[in-house]
Amino acid sequence: MTGILLKALAYVFIILLGYILKIKGFFAPGDQRVVSNIVMNITFPAAIITNFASLKLDRSLYSIIVLGVILNLALIALGWLFSRGKPDGTRGLYMLSVSGFNIGLFSLPFIQNFLGAFGAGILSLFDIGNAALVTGGTYAIASQLLKRKESSGLLPVLNVLLASAPFVTYMTMMILSFIQIPIPATVTAFTAPIGAANPFMAMLMVGLMLEIRGGGQQAREVTTVLILRLLGSSLLALIAYFLLPYSLAVRQILVLLLFSPLSGLTPVFTQKLGGDAGQASLLASLTVLSGLIIMTSLIVVMGL
Repeated sequence: MTGILLKALAYVFIILLGYILKIKGFFAPGDQRVVSNIVMNITFPAAIITNFASLKLDRSLYSIIVLGVILNLALIALGWLFSRGKPDGTRGLYMLSVSGFNIGLFSLPFIQNFLGAFGAGILSLFDIGNAALVTGGTYAIASQLLKRKESSGLLPVLNVLLASAPFVTYMTMMILSFIQIPIPATVTAFTAPIGAANPFMAMLMVGLMLEIRGGGQQAREVTTVLILRLLGSSLLALIAYFLLPYSLAVRQILVLLLFSPLSGLTPVFTQKLGGDAGQASLLASLTVLSGLIIMTSLIVVMGL
């Protein structure tokens, strides 16, 4: 148990280090984007390739990709139902902030530290379906429900997905894995040391994105959305653990990832829907803290 807590505290330390360095002026305002670009386009794709190279998954587990879509859709519906009667911008905030998981930049490096390549593989499969929504799918659905015309159709969503290096890497690795084409050792010789930097870089990026502010009505709205998200995730976690037809190890991983933080793209899409990007940023920060606490507690309770 001491080892688990020390590993979790190491991640907290890196996040706090990034946040402190930001507020102390060590990083310039534009540096956050530089770090984000390095993670999204270099270290994260390299980690995906390295993980898939050593991964042997039953093809039946590919259904987890579909599960990543279904669970997100369930949470989108929850946000839509509980925001009835509110302004469109607030309804957009609910749908985008109750759903969506930051798997690649938070849960993947965090859980991989405890569960190795198998845990990373399950999360990667889930994140293929999840990424299809957090990188544009949820925004398109919310726009349709709010009857906004600027994002109508499938083409804008596909353009966003195909511009995402992690999503394209996921899809490529999944196809190679499915048709049983191995990743050459010469490739992983390059990707392994780059991917090894992903946990540190990802947590540092989370710290740079961390925003702690708010008050009054903003705090009440944010608290309501956060509670709704945690309740929805808890309900889905119970369903995943007790009802889904996977092995215990897979069900435990699914429970953990359901408490992942919000996607870093949520504030961007919230603003595009006319919502408050500041509220979405505060929610993203709070879900990082709640995710660390809940996921670490679950790892201890489940004896992982």
